[in-house]
Amino acid sequence: MTARKSVWLLVLAIVLTACGSGPSDDETASTTNDSAYPVTVETKFGGVTLDARPTRVVALGWGDAETALALGVQPVGASDWLAFGGDGVGPWAQGLYDEPPTIIGTLDPSYEQVAALAPDVILDTKSSGDRTRFDTLSAIAPTVALPPGADNYTTSYEDQVTLVSAALGVPDTGAELISGLNDKFAAAAAAIRSSAEKRSPSEHSAAPATARTSRRANACSS
Repeated sequence: MTARKSVWLLVLAIVLTACGSGPSDDETASTTNDSAYPVTVETKFGGVTLDARPTRVVALGWGDAETALALGVQPVGASDWLAFGGDGVGPWAQGLYDEPPTIIGTLDPSYEQVAALAPDVILDTKSSGDRTRFDTLSAIAPTVALPPGADNYTTSYEDQVTLVSAALGVPDTGAELISGLNDKFAAAAAAIRSSAEKRSPSEHSAAPATARTSRRANACSS
């Protein structure tokens, strides 16, 4: 296994673990501060105001559904952004839905399908980030788009969790989730460094041995 592949597997494991270890709906409901509303979430296209805690959430951006689930909220509609099938989420988030969400196209969503779900908020924090898409979705419901300065699927996990948790009324839970992710990334980085240090001596010693074998082979053939 290459070092690069090892890194990506560790990163994936961290994200999957975080997304699969969110609070329950009861825990989230108890920590949601309804008095915090109305709340304004700053996005690439300006502030988006939510007058009340959303109860019907449509998650279209890459990872928005998993983020909502990690925060204890079950979207009524979601994009199957990695073509998982079923509930549109990976195995780490299986079983977190009480009712399967309506699956909506990712790159080219059906706006009619979104409207039919009667959402009171649309999460689109990691998407193409174009104005036409935002305006069309905003005509259906308040849409939390990419953060300021982001573009075309470049939203960081910190910004994604911050935006989604603010919209769902659980900013403190979002901050805890980010802190947990950062701790796991730090632990993974330390594990990678340790693995590289353990591997290096054998890799370095293998090179001279290979060179000696090559010289012997050349001598025998001459």
